[in-house]
Amino acid sequence: DTGDNVIMNLRERFKVDIPGVIITADHSDERETSVRGQGLALLRKPVKAAAMRALLNQYARQRQAAE
Repeated sequence: DTGDNVIMNLRERFKVDIPGVIITADHSDERETSVRGQGLALLRKPVKAAAMRALLNQYARQRQAAE
């Protein structure tokens, strides 16, 4: 299974919109369209620490706003 398949299965099983990030070396437009179409974030390898930090901070802000 790919990471996006695992996240989608978890979402289905627990009926919760679990946030997810796919980290991949695949730079194709098809992969990006597939990942983003599932409502997942996409980071391409090599991942910059600042990009990962910004994404995690974004998820934290979204979670706080939802509470």
